[in-house]
Amino acid sequence: MSASQGRITAYHGGNCCDPADREAHFERWRASTGRANLGTKMSKLLRGAVAGAGAWKLGGGLIGTILLFILLWVVLGNFDIFK
Repeated sequence: MSASQGRITAYHGGNCCDPADREAHFERWRASTGRANLGTKMSKLLRGAVAGAGAWKLGGGLIGTILLFILLWVVLGNFDIFK
């Protein structure tokens, strides 16, 4: 084992190649850094992008595009498509 591998293993506090260990470490990291809702933020970003693209393609004019964006945002959020 090289020196760099030893540092990585020591930093992670266990076998860095074990999937269960890696998942536990990631959950501890998310909790300690306050990033527990990282997936939710990404979900909202993706939902906004899809709603924006749909409104841009289907909307007719400024008001229609805004209304369609709001409608798509709500519909995509209600059905939990982007979770």
